[in-house]
Amino acid sequence: MMKKTLFVALVLNLFCAGAQGFDYIPYQGIFKEMHSDHFTILFTDRFRERAVQTLRYSEDIHLKIKEYLKWAPEERVILILTDDTDLPNGLSTVMPRSTVILNMVSLDRIDSLRDADDPLYSLILHELAHIYHLDQVSGAALFWRVLYGRLYFPNQGSFSWMHEGVAVNAESDLA
Repeated sequence: MMKKTLFVALVLNLFCAGAQGFDYIPYQGIFKEMHSDHFTILFTDRFRERAVQTLRYSEDIHLKIKEYLKWAPEERVILILTDDTDLPNGLSTVMPRSTVILNMVSLDRIDSLRDADDPLYSLILHELAHIYHLDQVSGAALFWRVLYGRLYFPNQGSFSWMHEGVAVNAESDLA
């Protein structure tokens, strides 16, 4: 009975972890790509200047946040610049790959970014803090990451207030 319960729990855990990921890219025509050592930026022609700025900001943030959280993802993080919604915000996920979607509408419409010196920098910092935090695995949990690969993210199972707390704290300390 114990083995059957453990097997069912394992299968449910894998199913739920996989269901949290997404592979959605908001299509807006032909995407261009820019690459750096740690990031890939996907953008359309109208966001070329913002893409260059986003890549520069992302590399700067990478240096700060890897020291702050004592972790950096092994693979490149994908940042997608889009305006498929009227809400200026971002979205981060680590499954199936580390991806950030940045909505490039007027960023000054976000209450929390109105006081920021550079709203784009703060938005990227906040979303990358989510990626670096959720991707983090160490200690005994590293065994399960090796076993399950990118299906196992122990921090993803923590409370949502903790996810937001880490990102807001990083944004407050590093922006």
